Amino acid sequence: MTASPGTPLAALARAGFTDARRADTMLRDALKAMPEGTDLDSLIADISNTADPDQAVLGLVRVVESNAEAAASLSKRALNASGCWPSSVPLAPSPTMS
Repeated sequence: MTASPGTPLAALARAGFTDARRADTMLRDALKAMPEGTDLDSLIADISNTADPDQAVLGLVRVVESNAEAAASLSKRALNASGCWPSSVPLAPSPTMS
């Protein structure tokens, strides 16, 4: 089944994802565990700049699943460094290693 132009799946395909339906599901699942204020469009744009967006989103999901708290902090710091994190949303302190 092909995505219609203008649909979210078509946008993911244009962004370089080869399996847009799977990427959509994984991105939405990862977004649930990420900090409030994380922008899906910015996340997709950042991931689409990688050599393999499908593998990059899989890596993101694995990080989020392994440690949601650390992933949230890491995500905010990475997005802040790239200029994608809204300055109105404060960064949490880095999680401490036990």
